[in-house]
Amino acid sequence: NGKNVLDEKFESISRVLRYDEEDAYLIVMTNGKKGVYKNSKKLIDQSYQSINYADSSKIFVVKRNTSYGIFNTNGKEILPVKYKAYNLAGDYISVENVDGTKELYDVNGNKVSNLNYKSVQASRK
Repeated sequence: NGKNVLDEKFESISRVLRYDEEDAYLIVMTNGKKGVYKNSKKLIDQSYQSINYADSSKIFVVKRNTSYGIFNTNGKEILPVKYKAYNLAGDYISVENVDGTKELYDVNGNKVSNLNYKSVQASRK
């Protein structure tokens, strides 16, 4: 509709395509640091090297240096930026700590278990 949502201060702006709502989720970048806005409201600070939106889980996966963390679509940190690897399996997130141990969380950040498995995959039920 021609309405200005964000100022022209960013090097790049990309929209997360979510067809289920009218709000625009925007991943912005300045000086190689990325953050997220919902319309004109800042959700996630610009302090990450990469940010990816996982549509199936409705979460943002952020990366700083070699560590990953998880945010929800309201900008709340679900899992801190401290994991060396992650895997998404539907409504669950398996993460690997720096020491190689693994943990399983739901998309709300609730710990489900410590893992003794090589991988976790989503199933229909």
